[in-house]
Amino acid sequence: MTLKCPIDGVENENVTRCRQCGTDLGPLLRLGALPVSLIEEGRKLGEDGRLEEATERLAAAVSLAPEASQALEELASLLARTGRFEAALHCLDRTAASAPERESVLAARAAIVEKQNQLLDVEAGKTRRVRRLGHLLRVVTAAAFVLGMCVLLVALYGFGWLSWPSGPEELAARLAARLRSHPGTASLRLEVRHGRDGVSVAGQVPTGTHQQLVAALAAAAAGDRADISGVTVAPPVAASYTVRPGDSFWTIARRKYGTSGVWRELEAANRIQSGAPRRLMPGDRITLPLVTLRPQ
Repeated sequence: MTLKCPIDGVENENVTRCRQCGTDLGPLLRLGALPVSLIEEGRKLGEDGRLEEATERLAAAVSLAPEASQALEELASLLARTGRFEAALHCLDRTAASAPERESVLAARAAIVEKQNQLLDVEAGKTRRVRRLGHLLRVVTAAAFVLGMCVLLVALYGFGWLSWPSGPEELAARLAARLRSHPGTASLRLEVRHGRDGVSVAGQVPTGTHQQLVAALAAAAAGDRADISGVTVAPPVAASYTVRPGDSFWTIARRKYGTSGVWRELEAANRIQSGAPRRLMPGDRITLPLVTLRPQ
């Protein structure tokens, strides 16, 4: 090993003292051998899998001998094994600058670049999968929201809490059905018509209460699109009734008033002088009183 004397600058080959001034060169000799021992120790630690400790030894060797191409190459290999590719490439570039004749440096550099690109491709693939998964989740969430809203609307419509806008024909059919099915209006001869903007009801009813009942049914079926201005009040002409076989106050009230709920008023209007309930006989003439029908 060639040692340069720090006193007179003379280079000495394989000696422990300067051949000119006699200075002890032992410390320099030991210092020069330290990088070699650190490289050997780092290589052994790397083989044992203790990568961090091996990296520390080789980094120390490089700091003591910055131009030691072997230490730089070994350090680059360890850095690449721990995923620090940029630092590994930096070490190899230093090695190529100090020892351009080492072909292994170029091969090691190409291998590190290839491995780095492979890892970048893997990370890019993971990123693409995460993005696709996120997009799929957004699509599924949006579809679930739309489906949930459809189910909610159908449920609200099914329970009657929500109704779709109806055309005039449908409103007229709905109102006519309600008028036919209600006991207070079933016997009335009312005409329901539909126009471009809504529906109208025309005909005569016996009392103002009947008129209010028709208005309530029209509002429930068609809302503000119903016109009942054609419904007029015309009290019944006949004020008496001839009892038929099988008649009772209940059946007469049902037939004449459209509801059996007023049979007590009918019975009260036809009591005998003693105040006892009247027994109906076929052919009897009874009074049909004016009664107030309450909308149901």
